[in-house]
Order: sequence, then C-alpha cells, then structure tokens
Amino acid sequence: MRTNELIFAVTDVETTGLHPEWNDRIVEIAIVRVDSAGKILDEYATLVNPSRDLGPIEIHGVTASMAKHAPPFLEVAGDIASRLADALFVGHNALFDLRFLRAEYRRAGYPMPDIPYVCTMLLAPRTYPTMPGRSLEKVCSHLHIRRAPDHTAHGDALATADVLGKCIWKLVQSGCALAEHLGMRGGMEASVSWETPPPSGKICTRSTAQHVIEEQRSLISRLVQRLPSARDVTTEVGEYLGILDRVLEDRSVTADEAELLISYAEELGLVQEQVLAAHRRYVRDLLLTAVSDGVLSELEREDAERVRSLLGISEEDYSRIRLELLRDYQPRTEASAHTSEPDDITGKRVCFTGIMTSTIDGVPISRELAERFASERGMVVEKNVTKRLDYLVVSDPESISTKARKARQYGIRILAEPVFWMFLKVTTD
Repeated sequence: MRTNELIFAVTDVETTGLHPEWNDRIVEIAIVRVDSAGKILDEYATLVNPSRDLGPIEIHGVTASMAKHAPPFLEVAGDIASRLADALFVGHNALFDLRFLRAEYRRAGYPMPDIPYVCTMLLAPRTYPTMPGRSLEKVCSHLHIRRAPDHTAHGDALATADVLGKCIWKLVQSGCALAEHLGMRGGMEASVSWETPPPSGKICTRSTAQHVIEEQRSLISRLVQRLPSARDVTTEVGEYLGILDRVLEDRSVTADEAELLISYAEELGLVQEQVLAAHRRYVRDLLLTAVSDGVLSELEREDAERVRSLLGISEEDYSRIRLELLRDYQPRTEASAHTSEPDDITGKRVCFTGIMTSTIDGVPISRELAERFASERGMVVEKNVTKRLDYLVVSDPESISTKARKARQYGIRILAEPVFWMFLKVTTD
C-alpha cells in the first residue's frame, strides 16, 4: 500500500445513544476527505432523521424540529458509501462510528463490508507518548489544535482530521514507516465495493434545518396579513382564543393548523388588529400564569419564547409585554390562565415520550415521577400509544418518536410538558 496516495475519510457521527443494538440511531454524520499531506479534498455533513426520539439533545444539540427535515439514513446511504469506498476510514474512537454505520446499513438492507480503519484515539497517544488523555478535547488541546471539537459531527470530524495530520507529520519526521505505524485494522484493502442505493445528493445541515424552522415559525404571522385591516372594532375574540388553546397544546403549529386558525378568524369576522392583539394577550396570560408563584423558571421562559415565535410576535413586542407585566403584576393566589380551564383529567389515559426536561427544587423530574404525579391525580398511565389514549405528553413539541407519530396518526391530543404540568397544577422550577 502506497501511503502517499492514500485518501482518508475522517468520519464522525452524533447519535441518540450509545447502543445501536438497542435501536439507538445516527442523527448526524460528517465525512472529511483528506490526503496524506492533510489537504481537505471534500467535506460532507448532514443531519439524519432517526425516526425515533433524539435522546440526549443536550449533548448533540439536534432537536426533533431539526431532524424531521433531514433525510432518513436509507436516502443518504449511497452518498456516504461513495465517500468511504475508496478511502481509509478514520475516526476518533473509530469503532464507535463503525458500529453505528454497520447497524444503519444492516437496517437499510445493504450490509457494510469490512473496511480498513484507523483510530486516532489510539494513534495519538502512541505517536505522542506524553498525551495526557485520549478524549478528542484533550488530544486537540495537547497538540495545540485551535479548531476544537464542538459536539457537531462536522466540527468533530474537522478536529479529528487535524489530529490525523499532526500524527502523520510526526511519524514522517521520525522516519517511521507510515503504513506500519498508523495501526490500521479491519479489512486491509483501501478500496472496497459494496451494494448501496445510488447517491441521492440529499443534504440537510444544521443551518439549513434552522432556516426552515424559522420560516415555518413565521407562518402564522404571514397568514395574518391575509385578514382585512380596520380600526376600533369590538368583535369578541374569546372563541378565537379557545381554538388557539387547542392548537398550541403541543407547542407546534403545522401549516394546516395555521390555515385553520386564519379561516376561523375570517369566519368570526376578526381583522388583523384583533388577531394580533389576541396573540399578545395569549402570551401575556401565559407569562402571568408562569410568574404566579413569584418565579419565572427557565422552562417557563423557554416555553413563552417558543409561543411568542409561533405566534409571530416580535422580540420588541415581547419585551414590551414582559416589562408591562412586571410593572403591573400583583401577586395573587390564582393567576389568569393562558388557556381555557384544564380538562377534567380523572380517568383519562396518558402516555409519555422523550426525556423529561422539568425540575422541582433543582431535581429533574424522571419519567417515573411524572407517571406517579399523573396517577395521584386520577389519570391512567399507559406505556404505549393506542387509539384509546387521551393524551401523549412530549418533552420536545416536534417529537418524531414512534409514539408521537402514532398519536398524530390516531388524532390523539399531544401536550407539551409545560401544558401538562398546568393541567396537573404541578409547580416546576
């Protein structure tokens, strides 16, 4: 093998968890192709829709609202294979990345061949014996690599490529035989063929997904412009607020729901000013409910920000609403509710999906504790989504878990976590 002609496919994946055999999936993959001189030949990165909940979002930063716009693995299997087939696979803890790739290809019906690979987690301390640790962060710090890993697949792949370049340089300077000291494992042929679908060219980066999300969040604001404009009108908006309650229960607004809201407003004879005023009132009442215990928690702040964005209320208007609320607020036992009175939940069937994000006195609310709260208030806790279910509680309003997909298919009401706690009258941090 002539190492000066080698192409390295430096790869990193972000995943829903640590165990592909337990149905953990890839949510993002990046491949940086470099030559033996460290020159970048190609960069590829895309989010991947795992068709399940996203797991530790606080680690990889990929939300369901981002992932749902991404292609599933099958649709990018050919694109990934075309970048790996003629190159030497490289990863920091390469076996982790390979285990997930093998599982994904097996699930897609295209078994992955045994390809050669190099692990920089093993190569770096072997090349630099004084290395203080094996994590990518510590290796980059020790080698004075400025492009630090950032727990995105693309960022980590670029950092790993820099580590590989530093190791190759050191080995060459030391007069080592590169092929012998890289520590290649797996298949020994640098070029392999495998059966995969043809490349689709589909890519959905984090920035692309965020752009789409922002476009969708302004949907209601754009549709409001369809309404007629008039001043000094007095039509009652209570009915409109009632349907707004139901639409926003899951803290998500689909295109169909946005059209429904505007059609309902037109049917009620509402004009732009009234609908915009109703949206501001909704957010104000939401904040009023949140601070009724004297504290606006981080979860409540994030919830209000999300509703503000969905309703097309500008940051300037939102700041004004908050300032006015703080100026006029008087502590009270019962705050104005931002939604209609919660349902009678006694005997209602409820199921949960995703990792809970709320805390009480700084202690995270586990799934078990949430189920206990529900049971103590007379609800029937179910482990799975069936057509008899009344509510599905989601930690991420855009959840793409199997439970969330079933609930939408069956027309089951989906409640965002903050709305569920309001139903149960549970005060969170």
